[in-house]
Amino acid sequence: MRWPGALPLATFLTSPQQTNTPNDSGNQKQERWVMTLERQWENALLSVDFARRHRSADSFQDYGYSFTESNRSDSVSYQLSPRILWNGNWDGAAVSTVFGADFAQWDYARLSNFSGSISEEKGHQTSHALYLRTDVALTSQLRINAGVRNEKFSHQIDNLSSGTRLRSEPSLSAAELGLSYAFMQSWNAYARLASSYRVANVDELRYLSAALEPQTARDLELGLRYQAGNMNYGLRMFAQRTRNEIAYDNRVFANINLDPVRRTGVELEGGMQLMKQLKLSTVAQVISAELVEGAYSGNALPLAPKSTVLLRATYDVAPGHTVDASFRSVGSAPFGNDWTNSCSSSVPHANFLDLGYRYKAQASAGWSAFVGVDNLLDEQTYSVGYTNSSCSAYNVYPDAGRRVKASASYRF
Repeated sequence: MRWPGALPLATFLTSPQQTNTPNDSGNQKQERWVMTLERQWENALLSVDFARRHRSADSFQDYGYSFTESNRSDSVSYQLSPRILWNGNWDGAAVSTVFGADFAQWDYARLSNFSGSISEEKGHQTSHALYLRTDVALTSQLRINAGVRNEKFSHQIDNLSSGTRLRSEPSLSAAELGLSYAFMQSWNAYARLASSYRVANVDELRYLSAALEPQTARDLELGLRYQAGNMNYGLRMFAQRTRNEIAYDNRVFANINLDPVRRTGVELEGGMQLMKQLKLSTVAQVISAELVEGAYSGNALPLAPKSTVLLRATYDVAPGHTVDASFRSVGSAPFGNDWTNSCSSSVPHANFLDLGYRYKAQASAGWSAFVGVDNLLDEQTYSVGYTNSSCSAYNVYPDAGRRVKASASYRF
């Protein structure tokens, strides 16, 4: 793949297909193998997954003035995931429970050459987790689900050229509790509480002198669903509070842990079968993302769109043949580095039209195919851009224009 790089905003507005980095490029190769073993009893299923992934990547960047950088990285990961699923009845309630474990190992090596200066990096990570999730239908109307996961990480990255080492061993937990209630035949109300976590990967830790803190989040979601005949609708309200969110900061050219971030929003979705062949569906979301502590408390999070809308029409031309058209709209967002929200310019909203054709064999065996065009009207947009401290200069990364894609598969 070629890397077009960033453009000054004024250049993008007049010549969005231009590049100031015509020599930059990269390539990537990935191989993944998965094996699953299963054993079924009357009410229980034992399943064991084993996976291996090998990923290699090369890159070249020309900075000008005879400064160049080339990189090669290789990583190999293994994962073993045994679990047991039990479905049955307990004291009159239908119960579905899964108990499992995940064991993972990851090894990484990277060699960098910056204009003759060699840097070598190696990384190693192991993790092991236990989890339990239960879904209980107390009655035909009332359902409860709950889950918990605990995971222990051991992460080490060594820069063999400088002698520096990043090491962390966090132990993290996640949990979920949900309740849903069906009423008035066609209505369902639900509530959900959850906590989650994420640790930084090796690319996010590069150029740092100390490991980043794990990212953690707490979620609250309330929703209402309606389904009757050929119509279905859903409304959900959500709130999330994230601590130590991992994000790229262009001011220091590295990733950082953000001050606490709060996201609140409303999402509306719906679908309607207008006739036997034609279906309409929509998803619309309005979201507010702001920092709630620290120097920029109360300000909107840079590069976080305020709204998204998707409208889709699907038409069955003939058995196995489907045509769909979609309208996508992505709202505006503050520029990256505009932590004070003081810049008059922002990443603008963008609208897209997509078309697609699908074919699926009606028999159990046969061909399936898809041909589609994203951004049919070739809108020239960008979703990532950065400004300086005085809001006097903007660099943006143009999004891809019109994209044609096709795929085919054969089932036998």
